[in-house]
Amino acid sequence: MKIALVTAYYYPQSHGGTEKYVHSLAKHLQSKGHRVHVITSYGEEITDYLYLGVKTFVLPAEKRLSNEIIVGDRPSLNIIPFEQLLLKEAYDNVHFHTLTPLFNIFHIQVAKKVAANIYFTAHVPGLTCIRGDLLKFGLGPCDGLVTKQRCTACFIQKMGYNKSLAVMLSTSVIFARYPKNLSGVVTKKLLEMHMLNSLIDKIFIFTHWQERILLMNGFSAEKLEKTSQLFEEIVPFLAVRKKVKNIGFVGRLCPEKGIQSLINAFKNAKRFDINLNIAGIINEVGFYTELRKKSEGFSNIKWNINLKENELNAFYQKVDLIIIPSTSFETGPFVLYEALKMKIPILANNLGDLQNWQEKGYDIQLYSSQQELIAQIKTL
Repeated sequence: MKIALVTAYYYPQSHGGTEKYVHSLAKHLQSKGHRVHVITSYGEEITDYLYLGVKTFVLPAEKRLSNEIIVGDRPSLNIIPFEQLLLKEAYDNVHFHTLTPLFNIFHIQVAKKVAANIYFTAHVPGLTCIRGDLLKFGLGPCDGLVTKQRCTACFIQKMGYNKSLAVMLSTSVIFARYPKNLSGVVTKKLLEMHMLNSLIDKIFIFTHWQERILLMNGFSAEKLEKTSQLFEEIVPFLAVRKKVKNIGFVGRLCPEKGIQSLINAFKNAKRFDINLNIAGIINEVGFYTELRKKSEGFSNIKWNINLKENELNAFYQKVDLIIIPSTSFETGPFVLYEALKMKIPILANNLGDLQNWQEKGYDIQLYSSQQELIAQIKTL
């Protein structure tokens, strides 16, 4: 079979869980005898390339996306070469891994016209949640049902308003149907979900919470297929307990990954005998700068930025505990699997399916609040 994996994020321009999974999937499919290409898009002048045996097509895109493209009212200009590429290559399967301004519902519509099968892998909560994190008013887990009043209020709250004011504003916004970017945001999401369910032949999911929420919001059960981000089994283990001298964090440096709460908890725990080692991928320079300021004066907070794979492996070798402080629902994250493979104990925020991993016998401890995280660090 000839397969295209479509993603807005891919090596070597960016590094993260989605990139890692897409590349691993490409190599896995190649090992099964399939012809596999990756299709990505960048505003810079990057040409097609071969990445570790995977042919990668790079579509040109605007250097600065308009607001219409960002909110999904129209496609990027890359949609024209995208359609031309699909027609030329005649793929059997076109498999989307991101739903972003660079590859949105318009691209899926184009693919549906020219390809035999359209697949989609849901990597993030944003497939259904307009906040993008599945946290109701940013305070705790949401049941995931998309409703106009509640989701509009929650979306407004994330813009910086307190909950009470956001609820009042949502009522006025919906009644007045103004401004349109707020009054219609939930209607647009509901339409997008309906179109995805109609256009896509198979939706791959990784977690129980994804399955529950997609079914609740009208996705067809027969189109959902539970899969794994792992292509080899990790046997449960309990690590030999030893004195923790080095805590590790691995991931993108963005609010959703909870790195700011981890730094605050580490500082409040006052464990000057322990190092917090951060292997971070810069997502936004301003946020990274803020994080560095937070760590000023703490010589035991050590920064390792944009590590290469061999450097990351060396990083894992020196840490005694991995902390996963994500503040939004995740389908992994990939650091979970890497830590398990390396037999490193894990301390994680109890969101998503992490408790299921603990129940299967893996060495994972959970916390449910900032105070619990501080207390856990104090007792290491």
